[in-house]
Amino acid sequence: MLWQGFQANFWRALISSKLIKTHQKLEVYQLAFGAAMGIVVESKQFPVEECYSLTDQIRRSSSSVCAISAEAWRKRRYKTAFLGKLSDLEAEAAETQTCSNLLSNVII
Repeated sequence: MLWQGFQANFWRALISSKLIKTHQKLEVYQLAFGAAMGIVVESKQFPVEECYSLTDQIRRSSSSVCAISAEAWRKRRYKTAFLGKLSDLEAEAAETQTCSNLLSNVII
């Protein structure tokens, strides 16, 4: 129920916003982009044996959060499509968090 309320309020705020002209101005996009760039930089120091498994997965999922937020912005006029993209975005963010937790246990 809380998530549905968040989605509805977020959707209304984006639709009514006259100040934001591009997805790159969205705070969620900026935070996701910064996190994805940080992950790329940090992952270069990960153990070699993780190069093709968790490292690759966390890089892909974190960059997907940025891409999906841009897609959601473009679909903001269509509530059902927009909410679907928000759901996808949340799933990719959860995947990134899970990979981060797994890597923190592997690297330590």
